[in-house]
Amino acid sequence: MSFNERAIQFAMKRLAFLLIAVSLLLNARTAIAEDMVPRQWRVFELAFTANQEHASPMELNLTANFAGPGGVQFEVPGFWDGGNTWRVRFAPPVSGEWHYRTAAVDSGDPGLDAQAGTFTAQPASGENPLFAHGGFLRVSQNSLYLTYTDGTPFFWMGDTWWFCPSKHCPIVGSYEGPGESMFKTLVDTRKAQGYTVAQMAFSGLGNDMPALFSPQRWRELEILQWRRIDDYFVYANEQSIVPFIGIGFHKSLDEPSLDDLKRLWRYVVARYGAFAVGWLIAGEYNKDDKQARVEKLMLLGQFIKDIDPYKRAMSIHPWVYKKDKRQAWDQPWHDFIMLQCGHKDWAFKGGPPPTSLYLDIYHRRPRKPLLEDECDYEGIKDIDAQRVRLVAYRAVQSGSFGFTYGAHGIWYPIHSYDERKFTHFGKAVPWWVALAHPGGAQMGHMRRVYESVDWWKLEPRPGAVTAAGNLTERESKQVLAKAFEDRLFLIYIPSDIEPDSELTLQGTSNRLRYNMTWFNPR
Repeated sequence: MSFNERAIQFAMKRLAFLLIAVSLLLNARTAIAEDMVPRQWRVFELAFTANQEHASPMELNLTANFAGPGGVQFEVPGFWDGGNTWRVRFAPPVSGEWHYRTAAVDSGDPGLDAQAGTFTAQPASGENPLFAHGGFLRVSQNSLYLTYTDGTPFFWMGDTWWFCPSKHCPIVGSYEGPGESMFKTLVDTRKAQGYTVAQMAFSGLGNDMPALFSPQRWRELEILQWRRIDDYFVYANEQSIVPFIGIGFHKSLDEPSLDDLKRLWRYVVARYGAFAVGWLIAGEYNKDDKQARVEKLMLLGQFIKDIDPYKRAMSIHPWVYKKDKRQAWDQPWHDFIMLQCGHKDWAFKGGPPPTSLYLDIYHRRPRKPLLEDECDYEGIKDIDAQRVRLVAYRAVQSGSFGFTYGAHGIWYPIHSYDERKFTHFGKAVPWWVALAHPGGAQMGHMRRVYESVDWWKLEPRPGAVTAAGNLTERESKQVLAKAFEDRLFLIYIPSDIEPDSELTLQGTSNRLRYNMTWFNPR
């Protein structure tokens, strides 16, 4: 047996979360290098070769300083990519001439330290909004929504793929379902439907999670796996999808030390920070109220913010609303509030989340943008498309700057009708069946109706629409309005409202006249 055969066998045992055939271990930097002409907002990669071998490559900190037009400067971390190769990835935020110089002083390696050069970044081009406007999302000036890097409003329409990237959601290799790639099929479908975000958490690693959280012990085989992960983010960005990534959920984060988590995240920021991605750090960080875990992740959040050259908007995915202690909300690194209202009967006795919950957060000070990022996944506990539409529109009409959808069978990918994982949430169907659920497509309609107007100017207007006989007092019957001054109203009428109900728009001058356009959420 050759060394490579033994190495692959070891990799399959050690890191089963990304099983890849030898013939498919293609280096994803090929995809990055296809257009290596430096261009604004696009990943530009520099490679450096060490003059000597380093026994602990993950302990070697390489950085590069980039100085560009107008005196802008970025300090960008580099990463080990196997053997004697280190790389630095940078996405120039402006076009023009750039100068760079590396620093790896403690390495004693002239192949890595004090390497310098110059390049010219071409202007942004193409219709992909991530490459036209910049995919490092920012908080708007009024702290109510997110924008692309250049300030263009960004409507968050997300899907949930917590077990991606992993063997559960392969980009290549064996799986059940249509298409040549499961991951690409998900991305292509959601792009066509109008989605802009995919929430991922590297879940599903099981016994391999300790290896992921111990980067000081990584060797060549782990690097092969990271090269394959590159392909996920390259493809998502090419299809204008922003992956918002965390690593691990609740109890899996108890064992690794803060130093190990910092090493891991330094590598993640170095390897993927130049892509149009976002950081949600971890999932359900405050489940079970483990104080040590919470404190560790609060420090980790600040570390990630400090080393991110682009200072993109970041958050953290919380435990279900009534058990969320909100520990992150006032952290200086915490840019927007993710809210998990749970699934059907978890928190609100079967009814939808009350609009007062969203409105209270919307009006709190200091103000931070609000996002409903987990509520009523389609297929969990028999949740149907009507329920999905109800909670989604209620959230956005009450202050959420977008919505994250989820489908049972995709948030954890089911690959056959016989699979029994997570059946306590309800009957799960294979992922390609879940991908065709009507609610998933209807979320694209929601984005389109908001983007048909200047949605970022609209503010919740509670009580703007009334009905005779207090018809709308029940949560599921509330008619909800958002408005820009008195010039534009976007009114959501739920399907529970009787068709012959008489509704009155309150608080406007009777001298005004309005044109009305109906939109079918289905």
